[in-house]
Amino acid sequence: YKRQVPVYLDLIPYGTRRTGQKLDTGSPIFAVYHDTGNPGSTAQQNVNYYKNTYMEPWASTASAHFFVDDKECIINVPIDEKAWHVLYDTPTDNYYFGDDANDAAFGGELCYFPDDRERSLTALDNFARVCAVLFESWDIDHFHKCPGHQDIQDDKQDPGNALEACGYGRHEIDVIDNLVQKYMDGTDVDKDTITDLPEKDDVIEKIYRLHNLGAKYYYNFLMAEEYSIVCVCVCVC
Repeated sequence: YKRQVPVYLDLIPYGTRRTGQKLDTGSPIFAVYHDTGNPGSTAQQNVNYYKNTYMEPWASTASAHFFVDDKECIINVPIDEKAWHVLYDTPTDNYYFGDDANDAAFGGELCYFPDDRERSLTALDNFARVCAVLFESWDIDHFHKCPGHQDIQDDKQDPGNALEACGYGRHEIDVIDNLVQKYMDGTDVDKDTITDLPEKDDVIEKIYRLHNLGAKYYYNFLMAEEYSIVCVCVCVC
């Protein structure tokens, strides 16, 4: 991709938020779009909170694999480890994907800024670029295997909060899907034009599609000509 997103590793210590357990599936077989639910907060602020509360009581613990804002992406749980980003007692993920999201999927958190649409759009653009690399890496069909949190857990409203901060409808998950696809296709897109959605009659709601399924380290994600992933790792001390 022409514009690179800085990606850092800043792991949560072992505790309740991150146990170190590997996904039951070995690698992720689907993913979940989230937003932080914490308007105005940055990726680093959210990661710091998780790290400072790494022994949160089990009854209230939660975690996600990475956070993305308008500046960077921070991975705080390795993608092939379990994170607690969807309630276990919601049946929808099991129905559509055959497993609990915590045991078989990665969850990415999008930061948003309700008072700054431009900043929110940049965060969304970064989020889509990171997701594009991860979906290709793990061979995940995001159109069919990446619901929004709000699609699979009734009491959740994400990533609708972030979409709304960007000026879109809360349920327009297709905005994220289509932007991700453009980057998977190797197209660099101006963030002001990312909402070129299909004609209304061609838009299929994601939930309908699902029914038809049976010390820090610094990374730059680069796409080679054949769209294979190249990661450059530099220690920042």
